[in-house]
Amino acid sequence: MNTLPSKEDINDGTLDGDYAERNFYGKNIHEAAQLFFESSEYYAEDFLWMKDKGFVFYFPSVEPYLLSDESDNDYECISPLLSAIDFKLKYSPAAIDQISDVILRILIYILNNLEKFDMLDELWGDCPGKIQNLIDRIKSRQCN
Repeated sequence: MNTLPSKEDINDGTLDGDYAERNFYGKNIHEAAQLFFESSEYYAEDFLWMKDKGFVFYFPSVEPYLLSDESDNDYECISPLLSAIDFKLKYSPAAIDQISDVILRILIYILNNLEKFDMLDELWGDCPGKIQNLIDRIKSRQCN
């Protein structure tokens, strides 16, 4: 998608969709990326409520933040990202398929850097297993 998503491409018609629209509508990918440097958890939650076109366009915008030093110890950003990926895999797998390479790159980075995000303690349970499960599910879709 080369053009910016419309309001209808972002908002799923819920109150949370209204927030996603308010936060992302009219922003290009670079402007959206800057949001995560301001409040990563707040904006990451929006991915769960975005319609597919908005999700496909904006999800890659979180990657620069995750790769930066500013995301050190930011476990609060990771949980909503994982939830959004899991939700889309269940209910909108075609959206995942469109950007599977980006999502896999992000998931593998998180998995290999759990310590960076402060996600190694027992509070997170089998976080590596959950992330690996998402990776495996996406990869199995690529093979089909």
